[in-house]
Amino acid sequence: RLSWFSTFGGLAEGDDYSDVLDTGKRAYGRQLVETTISLFDFRMYLFGRQAQLLVAFGHYAELAERAQRFIATFGRSMREPGTGLSAAIVAAWTYSTSMNIAEILEGAPASGGGSVRADGGSSVRALSAAKAGFLAGARQQLDVLGAMWQRLPGGSSGGDVVDGLPSVANPVLAAALATDERFDQIYMRTCEQAAQYYTESGRRRFARAMHGDVARLLASRGQWAGAARLLRTLLPAKDEPLSALDVAALERLAGCARHLGDARDGLECVVRLIAQAGADNDYATMLSELCAVLGSENGNKRQRVAGDLFGAVGAAVVARDDTLCVEVRIRSLVAADVRVDRVAAVLTSGSGHRLEVEFAARDVTLASGESSVMLTADAVSCAGRFSVAAVCVAIGGAEFVAAAQTPLHVHLAEHPANPAVRLCPALVADIDRPALRVAVSTRATSVAAGMVIRLFDAGSGAPLLVTSCSHAGFSVAEGAIVTKDVMDAGCSAEADVELGIDPRAPSPTAVTVCALFKTAAAERRVFVGTTAVDTMPALAVSANAMALGDSRVAVILRTRCAADSLRLESLYAAAPGAEWSLGVASADMRRGDVATAVRAITADDASELRLQGEARFVSLDGDAGTPRTLRFDVVCPAASQAAAICMTTGSRFCRVLEPTSLSVRIRIVGATAGQVRRVRVTVAERDGPARWLIAGAIDCEIDVGHSETCLEYSLVALGPGFLRLPDVVCYECPGDQDGVGVPGILMQTLVDADFPTLCAVPSHDAMAVYSVPVVVRTT
Repeated sequence: RLSWFSTFGGLAEGDDYSDVLDTGKRAYGRQLVETTISLFDFRMYLFGRQAQLLVAFGHYAELAERAQRFIATFGRSMREPGTGLSAAIVAAWTYSTSMNIAEILEGAPASGGGSVRADGGSSVRALSAAKAGFLAGARQQLDVLGAMWQRLPGGSSGGDVVDGLPSVANPVLAAALATDERFDQIYMRTCEQAAQYYTESGRRRFARAMHGDVARLLASRGQWAGAARLLRTLLPAKDEPLSALDVAALERLAGCARHLGDARDGLECVVRLIAQAGADNDYATMLSELCAVLGSENGNKRQRVAGDLFGAVGAAVVARDDTLCVEVRIRSLVAADVRVDRVAAVLTSGSGHRLEVEFAARDVTLASGESSVMLTADAVSCAGRFSVAAVCVAIGGAEFVAAAQTPLHVHLAEHPANPAVRLCPALVADIDRPALRVAVSTRATSVAAGMVIRLFDAGSGAPLLVTSCSHAGFSVAEGAIVTKDVMDAGCSAEADVELGIDPRAPSPTAVTVCALFKTAAAERRVFVGTTAVDTMPALAVSANAMALGDSRVAVILRTRCAADSLRLESLYAAAPGAEWSLGVASADMRRGDVATAVRAITADDASELRLQGEARFVSLDGDAGTPRTLRFDVVCPAASQAAAICMTTGSRFCRVLEPTSLSVRIRIVGATAGQVRRVRVTVAERDGPARWLIAGAIDCEIDVGHSETCLEYSLVALGPGFLRLPDVVCYECPGDQDGVGVPGILMQTLVDADFPTLCAVPSHDAMAVYSVPVVVRTT
């Protein structure tokens, strides 16, 4: 400070507001000559003259640089002790001068008029950045003045100018400090102008900061909706990292959402803060509060909230004697312990139809980091391999999904205390009615109001409707089995049930049983289990009657094994009201084996015969020793015209790709058998991929002597395994009786008849000779 400056100055009216380009406003020259000028006026005069010259030469960039240094350095000088200037005067001068420079820079040419760069080049972006900087500086002074004049939160806004504060010469600033409404208008307009120039200069981060200040002002006025709308526009994408400005914006948005009653929006903000901004105990408190508010807003109904606050890192089954338990390890990103209302894990089976089981725990505390939670499912009894589809964490009215980084699987056993339902093949069944045996055991639980049992095809999930039940304590309702009302603990019952499915349709390979019931304490529970069981009978029974002449027919009864292996104890059949019967002695059979019984009877020109009987057998599979009974009622046609009975002889074994000789003895029987002198024989292939080649006669005419003839042909197996022999079809050749044409008679094998099989082996295994009758009839 020069010695000839008598005072610092700046206390005169209007010193806080002046146009730097208007140096003639005051008699600065006369004051300099008289040495009465103050330091304040001298500095203003010098800077004003510099600004005039720079504007005259169009050096707006240099003006911006000098103005920035002048406002910063002179502002510090004005705040030094001994100047006599209050903080209000300094803030008002800084605001007015910054706004004045910004207005001068507005007059720069469209080309930019200069640059902030040191080389003095031209740049519109740099000039926009300079203007934004002056406007931002003016806005900062509004924060200072607004607090002094109590126009910002924390004061008693709404009144007149507070006593003891100086008057302000700048009319715009004076109007702003007079009322809250005018202050907000000037404040937001200054921020918006600064944000616009920051955007033009490419400094979007500074522009977002200006918008954030506007949102802060709106929130301080209680304009939560406007503040929230503005804050949402400032947030980055959810997959982008958060900066310090983003964290502040999220915190303000969470506060706005809480005041607006939008707890869900506030929760999403807090979840994002916790997941991306790091751990903070304050966030944990906000999380609990907003979850509670969300629950009260929705009547304690939970809403799914997106976010990665929790994650499932492991699952395992814990063995207990009285319950099913699954231990789930959960990772929490929340800094503090969180009180959780409920943790639930949804498990899904890997079978054809979807089966979901929920294990849950209530009132759990999840620590920061990793915690283990024991989940139980007393209401469900199921066994099998399950995948952990989802782990849900419920806090108040919010539900969060704890996603697993890798698939989690557990293997569940049945609930040891809940009732169980078992399935096995029926002990007594009819041949044309698929059936199962259902065994119910209550174990340690009393069933209070009965049990509803439904069956499903495990492969397709389609329901299997029950049509009848053999147990007096069971009933059938809408395709389901219903037990009696009360079943005490330790009670068991079994029943054969018939299923309403087409016996010709493919048999289900596995059946799922679902049993619903209530305990004595009125708790709803369910048993689910899947059993590999065949609903079709273990034996297939068919019959045929063939005309033998003189009103006699040959009744042929066949039984084919449909199970893997069984012991046929007895097979008995008879016609209703008849005094004759036929049967087969006991034999061990494997899948595909055939047992045949033949008896000649007098049919009296009957067109068909009805046979009723039963087969008693013991399965040699998983449940050996349990006798079962198959009842059958079949109708067989009785042919009255000529038919052919064939007997195939040859080796039961053959070698792959080597010709095997087979002989078929054909006998013509029936009322017109004596008239047949010549037949045409065709060896017909069955439908499906060929597994053999016929090397001998395929279609030939053969003379019939004494009603018998013989066909010989060779067969070559294309691969190892059991091969079904081809059909033998016989046609009567017309015109063989005294030159009179006789219509051809078609005598071919039955479609469902059982034919001998040939075992093709790749090595020289032992051979065995066998003879199996094959019956064909007239069509």
